[in-house]
Amino acid sequence: MAQPQLYVTLNNSKGYVVGAKLQQSGIFRYAGDTTWTHIGWNHPFISGLAFVDDAAGTIQASAGNGQMRSLDGGQTWRITTGWEVTETQHIAIDHADRSRIYLATAYGIWVTPDGADSWQQATSDYAQAVAADVSSDGRAIAATEHGLMLTSDGGASWRLVGTETPMVDVAQSVSEPMQWIAGSRSDGILRSTDGGETWSQSLDTDSSASGVAIDPFNDLIMSAVTWGGGAFVSADGGATWLKKTAGLPTPYLVETSFDAGGSGRLWVATREEGVFLSDDLGESWTYAGMTGTMVFDMVFAE
Repeated sequence: MAQPQLYVTLNNSKGYVVGAKLQQSGIFRYAGDTTWTHIGWNHPFISGLAFVDDAAGTIQASAGNGQMRSLDGGQTWRITTGWEVTETQHIAIDHADRSRIYLATAYGIWVTPDGADSWQQATSDYAQAVAADVSSDGRAIAATEHGLMLTSDGGASWRLVGTETPMVDVAQSVSEPMQWIAGSRSDGILRSTDGGETWSQSLDTDSSASGVAIDPFNDLIMSAVTWGGGAFVSADGGATWLKKTAGLPTPYLVETSFDAGGSGRLWVATREEGVFLSDDLGESWTYAGMTGTMVFDMVFAE
């Protein structure tokens, strides 16, 4: 089995002037040290990425101008949505049915049952992120302006779980699927230990969360990044958190992820100061390139 590789979606934003030629933006794959390889379309806003893991190398992506699909590993792309689907924020593929895809947009959640050949609108409220349950067919949780919304029927219906507060990100443990965390704009980091049915505050960040993640090999290890408050790490399932911003050039962070290769490596992306990695849960950080960019998503795929 191939080693999972890190893919990011980003925009080369630092110093950009409206009307100037767009620097390389879109999808990049980490090649080691501070080197990255650009893949596919030079696009200013690809907000989310999901890999189908089929023989063709199908990639599904959310973008500012709609949902995009590549059937050849990112070499060519096609927008699958119509004019009514814009400002897409995130994308997730159902783990039991790879043809079912959830799309979070500024105008609600959209769902496809056929691999992005057709789309149906499921909700109308702003949704920033969505995560498909790794252990249940047709189950997903979305971070929306009104709170966390859960579906158990493949997106046909959605219901509020937890408090009604604007949410920005949500993540599930792969090793212990009952464990979830979520990031909010004003209520810090929330935690659920019953599959996302009930939620409680795990950390008061004093600033808006921007990303959350759980180590795929250890459900007790979690990461949260904030816009202005830096990075936080928990090693006990969200019971306690430690701030791990020392060594980072800015407390304005936009995304976080744990390495899917089993290394225990933690990744964070900063506002235009680059991507950083840590092999000791944030005690020290190593620069990994991409100064001048804004990262929208970090995904591991084989």
